[in-house]
Amino acid sequence: MFLYAFSFRSLTGAQTGRDVLNVSGIAAELSRAPKSIAVQGCGYVLEVSEFDGVRAAGVLRSYGVGYRRVFRLYDDGSVQEADHDLF
Repeated sequence: MFLYAFSFRSLTGAQTGRDVLNVSGIAAELSRAPKSIAVQGCGYVLEVSEFDGVRAAGVLRSYGVGYRRVFRLYDDGSVQEADHDLF
């Protein structure tokens, strides 16, 4: 199992994304980015279930919410970039 993590540079951007996803019926949790992601200039992430990742990417794009990158966060703590999975 894994979560998709949409990364944002700012807290405001992540909050906007969370609000858009929640209104669209997608549960999204806002948190600080893991260190492995944060070193790439991303301070916050929105975490959504693996089942909602594709839909969440589409909703964020349709509302013009600019996330930086997308990662998969695995249960064992590993991280993998995943943006190509969502198109």
